[in-house]
Amino acid sequence: MGLNLSHSEIDRLRCLESKKQLSQKKLHLVLDIDSTLLQSFPPKQASELGLSKNDKDTKDLGWRVVKLRPFVLEFLEKASAMFEMYLYTLGSRPYAEEIAEILDPQGVCFNYRIISSDDNPYRIITDDNPNGVKFKTLDFVLGEESNILILDDNPEVWPDHLRNLILMKEFVFTGTQTDETEMKTPILGEILKVLQKIHSLYFQQEVGCRDVRKLARKVRSNVLRGCNLYMKQVKDSELWDVAKALGATCCSELNSSVTHLVSCKTGTKDYNWGVKNKKFLVHERWIEEAYYAWQRLPEEDYS
Repeated sequence: MGLNLSHSEIDRLRCLESKKQLSQKKLHLVLDIDSTLLQSFPPKQASELGLSKNDKDTKDLGWRVVKLRPFVLEFLEKASAMFEMYLYTLGSRPYAEEIAEILDPQGVCFNYRIISSDDNPYRIITDDNPNGVKFKTLDFVLGEESNILILDDNPEVWPDHLRNLILMKEFVFTGTQTDETEMKTPILGEILKVLQKIHSLYFQQEVGCRDVRKLARKVRSNVLRGCNLYMKQVKDSELWDVAKALGATCCSELNSSVTHLVSCKTGTKDYNWGVKNKKFLVHERWIEEAYYAWQRLPEEDYS
C-alpha cells in the first residue's frame, strides 16, 4: 500500500490514481467485511444454527464457516463496473485474503486491494485489542476523499470519515427466518440502487464541483421529503436527527400539516386524533428502516 513512501509521494500517487479511475468513469468503494458482506462463525456455532457447507451462500474455511449476505455476489459484480473496490477489515490479512477468495475468486473485483489491521504501522497490540487497531482510515486508499464511498455497519470505526459512510444495517444470521427476510428485499440490492444514483449524479456535474459526500447527503435528504412527522415522544433524540437527515419535517405539536404520528400509544389523545384525521400511525422502526434502505417504506408494514 506504499507505506514506506513519503506523504507527498502518496498524495501524488493518490491524485494520479483518481484521475485514472475518473477517466474510466469509476469512483472508489471501500467495503467492510463482517456484518456488512457476510457473517462468519466457529464451526460449532454454525452447526447449532443449522449451517452446512452444502448450503447455498455458505462456505467452509475449516476454522470458520461463512454465511454470505443475500445478493452479495451480484452486488459486487455490478458495483465493480462503477467503482474500484477495496476490502477493509480490522481483522488479519490472512482472514481477509480467504474472504476475498470466496467473494472474488477471479480477482476481478478487488485485484488484491485488501486493507487489514496488519497494514497499519501504528498498531499497538494489547490484551484488550489483539488486532492492535481500533479505527479505520482512508489513508490507505489510493483515491481522493471526494471520490470515495464506504459501506460499513459500524460508524464508530470511521471517526474521521463519517461523511463518506453509507451506514449498513448489520447482517445477523440467526437461522432460516433471518435469511428469508433479507431474501425478500436484499439490503445490498437497495444499496446498489443508491450507488448507481450517486455515480450517475457525480458524472453529470462539472469537474470542479464533484463530491460523493455532498451527493450522498442530497440523495438521502429526499427519502422522506414531504413527510411532516409528529415526534413528541422522541423530540430532540437521535431519531429526530435521522428523520431530518432523510428530509422529513419534524414537530412536537399536532397540526393539520402533520402526515405521520410516530410511536403514539394506542388509545391516547394523540393516537385518536391521528385515526380521526386519517394520518399515518407508524413505529420508530419505519424511520430506522428507511435510513438503511434509502427509501420511503410502506407505512402499513410499520403501524
